[in-house]
Amino acid sequence: MTIITIFVAWYLGILFLHLSHEFGHAFFRYVFKAPAKAIEVGKGPQIYSGQFGGLKVQVRLFPLGGFCRDPFNLHIPQVHNVLHALIIFAGGIIINVIEALILLIIVLSTDTTPYNILIFRFLLAVAVLMILDNSIPYSSNSDGRKILLAIKGLLTGNVTREWLDMQVRKPIKEMHMNFLRFLGFIIGIAASYYIFVI
Repeated sequence: MTIITIFVAWYLGILFLHLSHEFGHAFFRYVFKAPAKAIEVGKGPQIYSGQFGGLKVQVRLFPLGGFCRDPFNLHIPQVHNVLHALIIFAGGIIINVIEALILLIIVLSTDTTPYNILIFRFLLAVAVLMILDNSIPYSSNSDGRKILLAIKGLLTGNVTREWLDMQVRKPIKEMHMNFLRFLGFIIGIAASYYIFVI
């Protein structure tokens, strides 16, 4: 196995994890009849643009981050049920959890060959980091914050889409939230180290 093969596998794996995360949001939007208009993954120059059904898909060179937009580009999907909105917000994390479990099964069921260690365990670590990173409410428009607000709405009885949209639009103290994200990153690194030595 060459270094180039390993890096290509890493790149394609990370790209797939990010794409599937955004498709997770889009899938649950479709289920709850609030279809997305477009998803975009990555930063930098665009390397792919096309249609998937009625969904516009754009991929950029560096597979870091992404978003899933509805036809109105609003913070909250066009659903009037906050429970549905909660599932949509968590859709990307749900898909990443499923992928992490599949990767974990592969890692535990195969021997410790360089291929297993350098590719599957690496992608498992990336999946765990993505789950942690997206679960932390580090910015106004992060999945973690939207999930937290939707749960708050369900617990307090404020279950209208309008209330949730208003809450999401409120500014937050980004410095405090970025500290949480940094803490999550450290936890993720520790989890990744454990993944590589199990």
